[in-house]
Amino acid sequence: MTWMVHKFGGTSLADEACFRRVADIVLQADSGNQAVVVSAMAKVTDQLLSLIDMAARRQPVAQGIEALRVRYSATAQGLLDSESLVPLLEAFEQDLIDIESVLKALSLVRAASHRSRDLISGY
Repeated sequence: MTWMVHKFGGTSLADEACFRRVADIVLQADSGNQAVVVSAMAKVTDQLLSLIDMAARRQPVAQGIEALRVRYSATAQGLLDSESLVPLLEAFEQDLIDIESVLKALSLVRAASHRSRDLISGY
């Protein structure tokens, strides 16, 4: 059994148009068995790491969280029908709540461990 593995991340997942190009690549592949591995959208990991540093310095992070919310939501809205969109955005909102909670804790202790960085960047 032959598999074709696709790995996409960063700039190849920057926005709705990029997601559509990735989908076209996967759908046009000849292999019957495919695996698709995706990373974060372009610059999202950098944004999350920046929020960690800001929280550890007790700087406000609300704008950064909102920027992630707006970008992700706009991309999802452009790609999905409402039936698929609602549960996805609900799950994403819960992730943002969890991220905000961790960032608040980092702000209180004024530090960010490697585990905290891994946890946040893993989102």
